Amino acid sequence: MKSKKVLAAVALGLGVWAGSASANLMYKQTRPTISGRAVAHAGSPAAALAGMKILQAGGTAFDAALAMAAAQSYSEVMMCHIFGGDLQLIGYSAKDKKVFSFNGTGWAPNKAKEQLERDAEIPAKGIFSMHIPGEWSGWMTFLAKYGTMPLKDILAPVVDMAENGIIVDDFLANMIEKNAGPMNDQAKAVFFPNGKALKAGDVYVNKDYADLMKTMGEVAAKAAEGKTLADGFKAADDYFYRGPVAEEIVKWNNENGGDFSIEDFNEFHAEETTPITTNYRGIDVYCTPPNSQGTVLIETLNMLENYDLKAMGHNSKDYINVLTQVLQIAINHRNRFSADPRFHKFPAALLTKEFAKEMTKQIDMNKAVDEIPLGDQKYFVDYEKKGPDTTHMFVCDAEGNIVAVTHSINHFFGSSMMVHGIMMNDRRIQYSPDMDLPNALAPHKRTVQTITPSIALKDGEPYMAFGTPNADRQEQTKVQGFLNVVEFGMRPQAAVETPRIATDAAGDTASLNKYPKQISYMVNYPTQVDPKVLDELQAMGYKMVPVTNTGSLGLGVRENGFWSVGADPTRNAYTFAW
Repeated sequence: MKSKKVLAAVALGLGVWAGSASANLMYKQTRPTISGRAVAHAGSPAAALAGMKILQAGGTAFDAALAMAAAQSYSEVMMCHIFGGDLQLIGYSAKDKKVFSFNGTGWAPNKAKEQLERDAEIPAKGIFSMHIPGEWSGWMTFLAKYGTMPLKDILAPVVDMAENGIIVDDFLANMIEKNAGPMNDQAKAVFFPNGKALKAGDVYVNKDYADLMKTMGEVAAKAAEGKTLADGFKAADDYFYRGPVAEEIVKWNNENGGDFSIEDFNEFHAEETTPITTNYRGIDVYCTPPNSQGTVLIETLNMLENYDLKAMGHNSKDYINVLTQVLQIAINHRNRFSADPRFHKFPAALLTKEFAKEMTKQIDMNKAVDEIPLGDQKYFVDYEKKGPDTTHMFVCDAEGNIVAVTHSINHFFGSSMMVHGIMMNDRRIQYSPDMDLPNALAPHKRTVQTITPSIALKDGEPYMAFGTPNADRQEQTKVQGFLNVVEFGMRPQAAVETPRIATDAAGDTASLNKYPKQISYMVNYPTQVDPKVLDELQAMGYKMVPVTNTGSLGLGVRENGFWSVGADPTRNAYTFAW
């Protein structure tokens, strides 16, 4: 790929209007849609820029994706970390005409159940909140197959950032002030230098992180001498999980009273998976499979295809009611059946059009339901028991390759503990303490992941890349962005900034039906849900709750050889393009 100048760079608040499919339906937006033959979209400007630098240096979307993730692990360290978190990745190879996915979810240490049996709960922070991070293995496994640049070159832009610093923005400063938690000394040294929290305008560096990236680049370069790039990526994987990094993390963990073992790392390998898919009105939609929650999007679209959503009207009473009940069904199935597929097999019949049509018969058009329907037991025959905050990005190059990634250390700042510049996750809290649920904690088991990037093809060609952070609301946000484009004809930025809703009635990945029956609706976009509709929904039995966050949706649509991207203004999301 030839190096080119960045033509469209920054989504600024211009206060323009964006139309929808209906001439009577107009939505204000604060940013323009950014378009180009290649695009890099991420949750921070630094990450999007890192991806664009790799594209301009001749790399592909495959190479740029890791640079972006590494930059997010620095600029959005409260959300994710390539060495300390988890990864779900989906993409498209223009050369192979193939959609692929990779699972970089870590697993619970062998001794994790001892802590749960002793304390009767899994802590949200601290040494026992962690599981073995899987993200780095996910990246190395992916790049061993698709990478075209040396690891050292991919990480170079981020090494420079971490060594020399970037300016702390308002978003990161606010996160440090309000969400840092009880940090260990290594984390305090980074975020509270001289005992004071970093403020907006301060310079933020993480030399330990830079050193680890440089080491990984050198390990890969040495292993690739006279061999292949794939040998280099595999060596970097081994250096982390079966070498000095694992030894250092385990030693540190045990010195702090934790339960990691060297075997927990040595035996871990990320894996290539088979995406799950459905066709929605001629568009092939792909998601990462369980242990991710991609089943929610597939089930939801299958059910919604049975309705004339355009005739209902966007964000009308009927539209929100149907969307809410359909999402509740799909999330309920995720909670009951989704888990690490090595332990539990998700019922394949639940992803069929036949099952979706049957489930729509249980949607009540007149009122909120008292109980979420599960469906006929005949569809669960292949369910088999075999054993005991987040950020999103995508990058698309001019050749038609796509990589969409959602990666996470779980809650803000994960465990609030850092080792050698690595912000460690608090993913263990996502396992269910209820041993009767498929997502129950077990040794070397992967928890259900809410992180679920998605792409779509139209007529066999790349059409859309989309995803968001925000835990159990991710699929809810994604389906609304998708429908805004496909059903209501919105341009990407309008599709992102249109007010969304979310249901919490179906609970979360660690519980069943935990929350009261309610609908949350966005109130911080320029356009609002019609107050009359809110009153009508309340009269149907819903509790309407105003919120300011249902995720940070990123959505790109390919049209006439160009990608057009919407970036959510509720966080620091940015898009670069050329």
